[in-house]
Amino acid sequence: MKRYLERLWIRYIEGYWRRQGVLPPTNYNGNYNPLLWAAFEAPLARRGIYFPQKTSGTFRTFFDEHEYIDRLMPPPSAENRFFVDLGASDGIEINNVYQLCTRGWSGLSVEADPARFARLAVTYARFPSVSLGRARITPENVVALLEGARCPREFAVLDLDLDTYDYFVLEAILDRYRPSLIVTEINPMFPPPIKFTVLVGGESSSQADWFYGMSVSQLDALADQAGYNIVDLNGYAAFLMPADLDPQPRRSPAELFATGYRSRYPDSAEAPPQLRGLGDVQPSEAISRINSYFVDRAGRYTCTV
Repeated sequence: MKRYLERLWIRYIEGYWRRQGVLPPTNYNGNYNPLLWAAFEAPLARRGIYFPQKTSGTFRTFFDEHEYIDRLMPPPSAENRFFVDLGASDGIEINNVYQLCTRGWSGLSVEADPARFARLAVTYARFPSVSLGRARITPENVVALLEGARCPREFAVLDLDLDTYDYFVLEAILDRYRPSLIVTEINPMFPPPIKFTVLVGGESSSQADWFYGMSVSQLDALADQAGYNIVDLNGYAAFLMPADLDPQPRRSPAELFATGYRSRYPDSAEAPPQLRGLGDVQPSEAISRINSYFVDRAGRYTCTV
C-alpha cells in the first residue's frame, strides 16, 4: 500500500509540473529521483535555471534513429566525425545524435526555442567540440550557420527535424554540402505518389492537424535531384545517403512507405477522418480531400503527384 501511495504521489507531482510546462527527464534518466526533481529541479526550471541532464538509464529515440545511424553510417574518418543537428531541442531528450557527442564527435546543434536552448547549453557544456546556435533556421540562413561552425563540405551525419519547411532547408544544404548520412522526418499522412510540402512562411505552430513537413515522395524527388537515395524508412524517420555509397538498389517511395511505415504503423486513429486511407484511393481523389481539409491553408503548401 505504501508503494502504491508513493506512485500516486509521484504521478501527481509530475502531472502538476507538466501542467506548468516543465517535463520530467526521461531520456538517459531512468534512475532519476522524482522527489528530488520535483522539490529542486522543477521549480528552478520554471524560472529558467537548469541542471545538466544526467546520463543514466536507457537511451531511446522515437523510431530508433540512433540505432539506424550506427547501422547505416559509412565509417567516418577521424577528421570527419562531424554532425549537424537542426532542431536539437534540449540536446538529449529523444535526441538522435546525443550518442555521437558522448563519443567525442564535433558538431553543430541549433535550436530556436529559448527554454530548450538553455537546457541544451547547460547539458552540452561538457562537449566543447560541439558548437551551439540559437536561431530560427530558414533556407536563407542555414548555409551561413554551417559555415560559421566550420562545417566540412563533406561531413558524417545531418539530423534535420524542424516540423516546418524542412524540404527547402534540406535543399539549401545539399546545394553546398554532402553529408554521408541524413536523418530527417517525413509527414506519413501523405502516401506515395503524393508530393506534399509546407512552403516557407506557411508553417503552423502545431502538428496537431498534420500540417507540417514533407511527404516521402517529395523527399525522394529532392534526393534524386541531389544524387541521394532514401535507404530506409521507419515510421516518420527517413534515412538518406549518397547514391554512390548505397550498396543496395534504389527503392521506390511506394516500397519504402509500405515496408517502413504502413506495415508497422497503420493510420493513426487520431488522424482526422478526411486524411485517413489516402493511399487506398486514386491520387486525384486524395489530393482533392487534402485540399478540402486544408482549405484555410491555400497558398501555404504544395500538393501534387
